[in-house]
Amino acid sequence: MVNLLLGKPCTASSYVLPYEPARAVDGVSTSVDPTSRWLCNTLPGWMQVDLGKNYLVNRWVVRNMGNVMGWNTYPNGGYNMSDYKLQYMNTANGTWIDMDGVVSNTNAITDRTFPDQIVRYVRLYVTKGLNINPQLASCMEFEVYEHPSADLTSIQVAGGTLEPVFASNVTSYTVNLGYDTEEFALNPVAKDPNATVVMTVDGSVVHPNSCIEIEPGTSMAVTITVTAGNGSVQKVYTVNAVRASSPYLESLFTDPELSPSFSSKVYSYNLNAVGRSSIELIYIGSAADFTINGNIITTYPYSFDITTESSITIVTTSTYGVDSRTYKITLIK
Repeated sequence: MVNLLLGKPCTASSYVLPYEPARAVDGVSTSVDPTSRWLCNTLPGWMQVDLGKNYLVNRWVVRNMGNVMGWNTYPNGGYNMSDYKLQYMNTANGTWIDMDGVVSNTNAITDRTFPDQIVRYVRLYVTKGLNINPQLASCMEFEVYEHPSADLTSIQVAGGTLEPVFASNVTSYTVNLGYDTEEFALNPVAKDPNATVVMTVDGSVVHPNSCIEIEPGTSMAVTITVTAGNGSVQKVYTVNAVRASSPYLESLFTDPELSPSFSSKVYSYNLNAVGRSSIELIYIGSAADFTINGNIITTYPYSFDITTESSITIVTTSTYGVDSRTYKITLIK
């Protein structure tokens, strides 16, 4: 992995010449040159680095003076700093936030990982300096490492619902679209701010949040290819969009007749059954599956005993995909 701080612009709360903070990001950490370090004699003290843009990071390294020949033999890590922490912020005038830290350190090298974090600015903040002289902070090299990732953090959907619920380690999903939904859109969000995300349908590139048309009773596979910012990792997610076939009734004939007259997108009706013990469902036309008061009816006309019923409920379901409608006939007796 690449040390993101190497050669980047840096500043410090203070420093003692010639030990300016740039010397702690110059890559010289094992040299016998004692000037290749940052030295600060006013604590708490800090040095900070502007990465130039946001990066996903998860590792930091501090190389203390004890990492250099001659200083590494002093007992109890005398030339190593004791208490310091890694901080970050993402706006130039923001608030510094702690990411990780060490206390009572005696080691020449601090090399630690932490949960992935997007950062723009990083800071080494020292509260207790060298074990031999706690008022002095001296760092040979300050390093922060990128964590390239091809993970997504979410797939946002317009027009349907993603199933199962998104998790970055799950790469296959379904979006069920109702019959009346003619198009949908996906917006995949990458974990790595420098990753590239390419969506394709049948080999053609589709831009995030752009509308994708789909025919009723069909499905369509959307491939999402994520490549980490440094190109080292790639991951492919697949979303299968399914648009339901029609769930509507096409016709409904009864004796006596319905009020109002039947229409596929009208769901509530009255039927005058005064003085009757039964009514007839003469015919129901539908490409969808349906039940009548929970029962499957296959022959017509169907005589419906209404002595114990106050309404008739017809529930339709698409034969392809997921969609349904409910029609209700209120019996006036």
